[in-house]
Amino acid sequence: MPGRIPVVLTRRTLLTEVAPACAIACLGLCTTPALAASTPQSKTRGAHKFDETSEISISTRQRTEMRYRALIDLIKILRSELEDSEVIRLLNLYSAEMGRKTGERQARNAPDTSFQSFVQVFRPVR
Repeated sequence: MPGRIPVVLTRRTLLTEVAPACAIACLGLCTTPALAASTPQSKTRGAHKFDETSEISISTRQRTEMRYRALIDLIKILRSELEDSEVIRLLNLYSAEMGRKTGERQARNAPDTSFQSFVQVFRPVR
C-alpha cells in the first residue's frame, strides 16, 4: 500500500511486547488498572547480559588461540595462495604496523616517555 511506513518487528519485540499484549487483550485484562504499572520497563534495566563479565577461567594458551584464531586462519589461506617469502613479507609489514600503533598508544598513556623508562620495562627486577 502506498503511503504506509514499514514497521520493523524484531523477534525480541514480538516475544517480549507484542505477544504478551495480545494474550492480555484476548483474556480481557486490558481494563485492569494495574496493567500499566506491571509492564516491564526495558529502558531502565542494567547492563545487558552479554556486557557483564563472567568468571570463566581459561589458560593463556586458550586465550591466545581465541584472540588470534582469525589471523592464524588468514595466514593459512595466504600460504595456500602465495609463496612463503611473500607471506613473510606481508606478516613483517603487519607486525611493524602493529608495533608502531602499540608504541604510540603506550607513549600517549605513559607519564614518562624517556628511553630509559622504556628500557626499564624489559630489564629484570633484582
